[in-house]
Amino acid sequence: MNAIPPVAAPAGAVRVARGAIRFKGRNGPVEALAPTDLDLAPGSFTALIGPSGCGKSTLLNAIAGFVPLTEGGVEVDGR
Repeated sequence: MNAIPPVAAPAGAVRVARGAIRFKGRNGPVEALAPTDLDLAPGSFTALIGPSGCGKSTLLNAIAGFVPLTEGGVEVDGR
């Protein structure tokens, strides 16, 4: 019996699975990004909309690899 190989994400795909970020604050941890799931298909158009301080830039910085996630994972091009 042959095993079925896992389906590879298409080139350019972005996946965030339960990604969360907390920073150390003066009065304890600050939740910069609540646990978030996101799947972006190559060639798609996506807008992140929300008030100042809700985590939009923090999420993009995590996807780019500039900020490490406290929880969860980010996958870009299957890596």
